[in-house]
Amino acid sequence: MITLRMASLKQDARELYVGALRAEDVIRLGRVAEWKEDSDEGYQRAPESARISKLAAFLKNESVPLLPSSVLLSHRGAPLPKTKIGPDLYEIQVADHEVLWIVDGQHRVKGLEMAIEKHGLARFRDFQLPVVLMEFDDITEEAHQFQLINENMKKVNTMLARRLLQMRMEKGGAEARKAIRESRRLWEADSVEVIRALTSEPGSVWYGRVQPPNEKKRPEHVVRELSFSTSLRPLLTDDLTRDLTVARVAEYLENFWKAWHEMMPEAFESPEDYVVQKSSGIFILHQVAKYVLRLLVSRNIMSPTVEDIRLILEDAGEASQPEYWRAGNTEGAALAGSMGGFKMVADIIIETLQGNGQTI
Repeated sequence: MITLRMASLKQDARELYVGALRAEDVIRLGRVAEWKEDSDEGYQRAPESARISKLAAFLKNESVPLLPSSVLLSHRGAPLPKTKIGPDLYEIQVADHEVLWIVDGQHRVKGLEMAIEKHGLARFRDFQLPVVLMEFDDITEEAHQFQLINENMKKVNTMLARRLLQMRMEKGGAEARKAIRESRRLWEADSVEVIRALTSEPGSVWYGRVQPPNEKKRPEHVVRELSFSTSLRPLLTDDLTRDLTVARVAEYLENFWKAWHEMMPEAFESPEDYVVQKSSGIFILHQVAKYVLRLLVSRNIMSPTVEDIRLILEDAGEASQPEYWRAGNTEGAALAGSMGGFKMVADIIIETLQGNGQTI
């Protein structure tokens, strides 16, 4: 038996108990009401192994791992024995045969279990999890609470999460950067810094044209920051750019986009009539940018100018002409409407460059 010291509170007519449980106790007593087709006793999806592994890796690699969000537990049937020990403070007895149903937080609990059992991190047995305990007569009310949580609580905006990563790296220095690199999310943090560099100068072709998270779309916005960030992934995860500073990558991209602007200024002066600065354009051209950078490095051009880049891009055939990028031109870049389509168009442009002698 374990004895929990918990504070009580009321939300409308429902009484809740708030406190902390050792991870070992939550793992031992906790159970998930997993949905099965041949049973009406479950309501939750099966835990996702990838999410569990990710959480366990976080616990293993993070120097000071925190899981501050509370796990919501439910006890069904007769109320648990309680002793009042102070104003709104109780000692609650939970016998070893009792079950505490995990309404919200199953991946955190399973991740802790993996960290302990698979990675041998015994210290996490005593890791304290904040918990909210509710008592229900049966599964019906419990399942309803699960539905409300999943329908009304939203995840952090993806782009805001990437900004938080970048902030953590900026303030945490080399150690934070190493931890983010090991989590394979370094490109996300670096993308924020690249976008900041490309959009902060009035002379940039991207100045004022990227819609930040939590900001309403304005007439000058042509693409969302999340799309721009994601389009940078092929470039920022390439082996070549891993050896470059983010400032160097941003400088290269600034010149890369200036080269396109020099070749077809009308596409940038009327961005609504062309796709070059929209999602399709950035996903296509940032893949091309990776190839062009490799080409430049192979020629020992380590600090390429706009002219260096433009001389290569002029061999892109019809893709170097504004008509290719006009919205509605189904024989040009506008035909691409998916990640697979973006890659196909990028590959065509790269093959054209190669066919015109721009080879590594």
